[in-house]
Amino acid sequence: MRHQTALNPREGDVLPPFEKTLTPVDLMAYGAATWDWYACHYNDAAARDLGLSAPFVDGQMWGAWFARQLRAYCGPQAFVGGMKLRYHAMCFAGDHVECRAVITSVSPLADGTEIEVSQQIEKAGTRVASCISVVILPATGVAETDSEHSAGKATEEGIRT
Repeated sequence: MRHQTALNPREGDVLPPFEKTLTPVDLMAYGAATWDWYACHYNDAAARDLGLSAPFVDGQMWGAWFARQLRAYCGPQAFVGGMKLRYHAMCFAGDHVECRAVITSVSPLADGTEIEVSQQIEKAGTRVASCISVVILPATGVAETDSEHSAGKATEEGIRT
């Protein structure tokens, strides 16, 4: 199966969603990658000492997820020019989350296209984080790729941090 990439975006286009059940290992890996060793993000006892039920997600991780979703859809030639990220609710190890996005505007540039994308992460119907992202795509025309290499294949493995 072949999928068209974001090289010919339209307002209203929906980016492939992805979902994942978060594990303490996911939270620890993100902490290691960002040098954030605050134990309440990966250690049950540390989280309980704070009165929480489980280790909780470092909010910055959602920015990384949003950026990964954009790059998966738009390809390596894309430049994420800006993100306005908001946190709405806490998320814990064991929570199942879904990341969704839609293109809200498309503007031609002299050397490419600027798209604005509305993104959100939810758990059990509750918004956890939202983001308005601006992505610059170079002028290269429409391309098609095999589904294994396209944004149409946003799997759990594709979102690990």
